[in-house]
Amino acid sequence: MAAAMIICCLFLQQFYGITATTERDLLADLLANYTPDARPVKDPMQNVTVRFELVLAQIIEVIARDQMLTVNVWFRHYWDDEFLVWNPADYGGITSIRIPSEKIWRPDIVLYERIHEEGWSDTPNTHAHVNHNGSVQWLYPVTLRSSCLMDVSMFPYDIQSCPLKFSSWAYDGLAVDIVSTSPEGDRTNFIQNEEWDLKSFVATKNIQYYNCCTQPYPDVTYTIEIARKALYYNYYVLAPCIVIVIISLLGFCLPPDSGEKLSLSITMLLSLVVFMQLVADSLPATSTTIPLIGQFFGATIVMVALSSVLTIFILSIHFRGPNIQPVPRWLKLLFSIKACKQLAQQTRDSPGDTEQRDLRMRDLNSFRRDSIPPEKPELPAERSMRYTDLHKRIDVINEHLEEMLKDRRSKVATQAIEEEWKELAVKMDRCLLVLFFVVSFITLIAIMSTVY
Repeated sequence: MAAAMIICCLFLQQFYGITATTERDLLADLLANYTPDARPVKDPMQNVTVRFELVLAQIIEVIARDQMLTVNVWFRHYWDDEFLVWNPADYGGITSIRIPSEKIWRPDIVLYERIHEEGWSDTPNTHAHVNHNGSVQWLYPVTLRSSCLMDVSMFPYDIQSCPLKFSSWAYDGLAVDIVSTSPEGDRTNFIQNEEWDLKSFVATKNIQYYNCCTQPYPDVTYTIEIARKALYYNYYVLAPCIVIVIISLLGFCLPPDSGEKLSLSITMLLSLVVFMQLVADSLPATSTTIPLIGQFFGATIVMVALSSVLTIFILSIHFRGPNIQPVPRWLKLLFSIKACKQLAQQTRDSPGDTEQRDLRMRDLNSFRRDSIPPEKPELPAERSMRYTDLHKRIDVINEHLEEMLKDRRSKVATQAIEEEWKELAVKMDRCLLVLFFVVSFITLIAIMSTVY
């Protein structure tokens, strides 16, 4: 039993030793006269066809303000190398081998829109998988940061399309041709993003002609189409703004005597401005289009500002000041001010008040006549002077009573006019409340209709 185990160990050691030696010999023979700087074709007029495939692994970051997209992708290159061909029978049946990619020719496929920074977009020196028939497979992962022209006119319900253009930088189409392995990119291993939904990932081949050269330059462009998830902005931005607008409009229901009617409108207006500034900080500074959320904020700010201006107008109607004038007749008819008409009737003297005033005047005159004694030659001068002074006092009292009655009538009339203006202010508040709610609803529907 022990002898059998020793024989097996010796056999395995010899087999793996032969295999290792054979693979080392194969690698040495393949790279003996190999030049990685030359294209892997024996006919210099023949081009190298690179079959390219892009695997989208993750969308790391989308910065709309800087017009930049950061993704994690896998590159897959396939081509035929005529100098990496061998007979498997000559090398112990080895049909494939892995060679460091920097030791063989590699296609210089680059991203045209990339933004190169330290630590980004570097090509790793991974191994290439080479088959005995000369087919080469070179795979490696990389993080790409590219520029992407974004349209934020529908923000936060926008859909962005970011093209990634891949082509050979040094070779034209007559030397190196690039084709896509499939009409769509591979997204089977895609990691979902919390802010963006991947809508499509298609590949198209294009042939470009530049002013510098007459040769064609083929490229494969992968277009990443992503849609923004609007739940975050609906919950944290749009919903609070709608609540602010509703509270601001409900300020029309607040009595003017409370003293907080105007301050509420101003506070809501400042809140909307702060929310708009927070959103504007995350958007690109563009003058071509106004984002949808900017239109929403603009409309709401205009409505809240108008409500503040009309609140000042309502307060000026409610508090008319010392030089008050009656409400114009057309306003009374327009707003159906009926209760104030009854108040105005109170300003006129009632029959009972008139009779009582006439009775008091008759009593005073009768007292004045009765108090004057008949003319007697024997009346002393002192007594005559006393009655004369009494008549003067009665006249002064009569004048004061007339002034008091006049002031009372004036105050009652002024109070009736003030009540009319206050009732007019209340009814105008209700009309403006309904009007602004209707306008706000129509504005919101008009803005949202552009999304759906």
